[in-house]
Formats: sequence, structure tokens, C-alpha cells
Amino acid sequence: MISFRVTGWPHPEVEDVAALLSRYTDYAGVIGAALVTSGEIRELNRVYAGKDRSTDVLSFSYIESSGSASEAPADSDRPSGELGDILISREHARQQAEAAGTDEDTERLLLLTHGSLHILGFDHQTKAQQKRMDAVQGDIMGELGRVYRDFGWRD
Repeated sequence: MISFRVTGWPHPEVEDVAALLSRYTDYAGVIGAALVTSGEIRELNRVYAGKDRSTDVLSFSYIESSGSASEAPADSDRPSGELGDILISREHARQQAEAAGTDEDTERLLLLTHGSLHILGFDHQTKAQQKRMDAVQGDIMGELGRVYRDFGWRD
């Protein structure tokens, strides 16, 4: 079962997202999530992804290299059972919600879902991956009774 440890955004539907994500993976553990400023996410994007620009969400998976959470490399700074961390830009969430005609909580839940799927091994590099990720995100947002906006994948 997936669970979240969320900083700066107490929202009752977060655990619903965790339960829904658990349908799509055999991984069990905790995903940390926090809201940050666009400046903070830009700096982390520069340091960790080599992209000197702000973005809406960053995901850091602790399970990618090993294929299983229990086999993830040991890290004394990370408690066992940690699957990854997600950072969501407050400003991007607000702007994207406005552009999509939804509310900030809907956008944050979508970005939380999107970032979590990356941690769990989903990607959107190919059309097939985009289609699969869209389907899962759409299903989760639908189960929450929330609008799923088109991500506008770029080739």
C-alpha cells in the first residue's frame, strides 16, 4: 500500500490518491510530498536535472535503480520504506489550475498523482507511455470526482 507524508498541504483526498495509486503497483511504502516556491523548484531542477528553469512538479524515485523498494540502495538519511519524494510548485499549480478552469486542489492532486506515477516507474517519453499515463491519471482523477486536464504532451 502507498501512503503519503505531505508537508504544507493538509488535504483529505491525498490518502484517497494513495489508495488509488496502490491499484497500479505492487510497491508499498511512503512518498513524501511538499509544496515549494517556483524559485525553490527551479534551483532543484537545475541541480538535479540540469534544467535551469522552473517546473510544476519534480519527482525523486528511490526505487528506480533496483526495481524494488525493499532492494533500494541504503541511505542513512532516508527511513526504510521510502519510495520517493515529490515537490510541487505552488505558483505553477495555481497558474495551471486557472488555465485549465479548475481549482488549485484539483491541480495539486493531479501533480501529486503524476509525480507519484513517475516514482512508481511510469513515464511519458513515447506515445504508448503517454497514453498509459493519461489513462491512469484520468482514472484516478475520475475516481476522486475531479477534472482531468489534458497534459498537452510535447513530441
